[in-house]
Amino acid sequence: MLASRGPVVMGWVLALLFAVCALGAQTTSDAQEEAGKKAAEPAQVTLVEGQVVNYVGAGELNVKITVALKNPDGSVGAVVAQSTSKELGDFVVTGPATIRGPAVVTLSKPGFTTATREVVIGGEEGVPFVDLEMQGNLPLAGKVLDGRDQEPVAGASVTAKAIYREWKATTAEDGTFTITGVPPGTAELIVEASGYGRESREVQQVENFGVITVTIKPERIIHVRTVDSAGKPVAATTVECLDPERQDYRSVVTDSEGKVTLRGIHYDAAELRVRLSHPDYVSSTQFDRLIQTSPESIETTETFVLDPAGRIVGNVLDAESRDGLAGARVSVGSDASDANPLDFSGLDGSYAIHGVPPGRVAVTVHRSGNAPDLQFVQVKTGEEAKLDITLRPPRAIKGVVVDAEGKPSPGAFVMTTDWREHETLGLRAMCDEQGRFELLDAPWDAFGLKAMAADRTEGEHTVPDDDVAEVRIVLKAAPVRADRSAVALKAGDAAPVFAFTTLQGVNLNLAELKGSYVLLDFWATWCGPCVQEVPHLLEVHKEFGQRKNFVMISASLDQSESDLRKFISARGMTWHHVFGEANGVQTAADAYGVVGIPALFLIGPDGKVVATHLRGGAIRKEVAAAMELTDPT
Repeated sequence: MLASRGPVVMGWVLALLFAVCALGAQTTSDAQEEAGKKAAEPAQVTLVEGQVVNYVGAGELNVKITVALKNPDGSVGAVVAQSTSKELGDFVVTGPATIRGPAVVTLSKPGFTTATREVVIGGEEGVPFVDLEMQGNLPLAGKVLDGRDQEPVAGASVTAKAIYREWKATTAEDGTFTITGVPPGTAELIVEASGYGRESREVQQVENFGVITVTIKPERIIHVRTVDSAGKPVAATTVECLDPERQDYRSVVTDSEGKVTLRGIHYDAAELRVRLSHPDYVSSTQFDRLIQTSPESIETTETFVLDPAGRIVGNVLDAESRDGLAGARVSVGSDASDANPLDFSGLDGSYAIHGVPPGRVAVTVHRSGNAPDLQFVQVKTGEEAKLDITLRPPRAIKGVVVDAEGKPSPGAFVMTTDWREHETLGLRAMCDEQGRFELLDAPWDAFGLKAMAADRTEGEHTVPDDDVAEVRIVLKAAPVRADRSAVALKAGDAAPVFAFTTLQGVNLNLAELKGSYVLLDFWATWCGPCVQEVPHLLEVHKEFGQRKNFVMISASLDQSESDLRKFISARGMTWHHVFGEANGVQTAADAYGVVGIPALFLIGPDGKVVATHLRGGAIRKEVAAAMELTDPT
């Protein structure tokens, strides 16, 4: 049977072979045709690249970038390529390599003014780079009314603020105003008028906001007088006044009679906090003076007594050459706080510290490239004490931090502790991946070191007064303190209660923030990883900062308040900031078990920890996920 069917089977086989060959030939032909088409298409290259940012310097997402060639007559021709900006505002526009010559790049996004840039594609200078800041184009309109009779207020000054930008307008006869050029997002509206208290309103989502009505009330007028202990006027006193409830801050200076008047205080301000500063008197480091307003009278007089201080003058000199050393930080006090009286030496090495409290005081000098020094001087009321300080070359202390088993501890935080029975040394370092660290500009005499690792283990070491090659700090379990949790915080734990006083003099207590989400960030400007988180924190504040149930607090472990203020001002970090142990930072850091920074905690409305160990994009994700469970307003 098989033999008789052999020719038929063979026929099928031959037919199949012919079909396969024909299919192969067709496939080869199709591939060649496709390859020919691809060969005919011009190669894709980068035509234009760049970055687009918003008014706070952060990258702007989803900006439409359009590239069109210019016609010979100078008009804009057809669009040849398009793209959109990414999360960090960067963009790349690609197109055929055949596109060359003058072109116009258009950048557009709703809520912003469309911008154009002329470039040359395919020129000798390479791929053109477009760097642009988008400008807002939204209007913000409203009306200002008198709270007593609801009549319009003409001539009122209206300011819209968004981070560090301002847009202004003046109300018309009917009390109306329109501010133009405001970017999308949130803004603060501030209204000021003669005879009225300063009023502010938060405007969320300017792009979707209608007409706002602001009602203003009569002002409170407070006459301030500063005198010495004998009742004599103290002129040129800087008076800083803060209305904590409204975050309303102002700074004025007393006249030759020690007088100054604070106007525009909100009618509902029940308590004002005051800080006084004068070079010849003991100045306040905090807003520790109070003004209690009276419901019976909107005009009051307050007298503040200043205690006379001494001053310290001298020179910072090189120990060998006796030449003056410029740029040395000379501070008074038993710690390294920037709130202490201080000065920086001039080009000739001279310095003068005013407002020094009478008594025997410690004077510490730090200068890059020199070993620090600490001296003592007796200061008398109203008199000048002379103190010259000579600085030696520094020594560098290298070391390693290891755990109990001798393994390196990467990321451990190293700080100086006691030095000549004081804590004014203020040197800091973080360990690398091998657990190694280096302290520059260290003194030649003995001082203490303390290391803290992320797992809450600690170690201490005393650096001797000889030329050691390397120090070794061994970590051990941290002792349990009354103000510190025994174990690391985790989601679901009750968050330790903190009590802060911010740089603006605002008192923040976690117990009083219940009902709100709190993002608490322990950080420092000298900490590289902390600085890397700033753009992420800016984005979080931009998106959630104006919500009534969200509070952001950054607690700084910096040594210099002025450096901190400059840093946060330059980057538009407008949320709450706390500095120094006097304002509760170290106490809170201990309570939260902070041994390495940055350390971020998200706390829920019930006072319990929602998330810890937040970094990068996870900060926004955790906040967004939590906020979706509550009223977003």
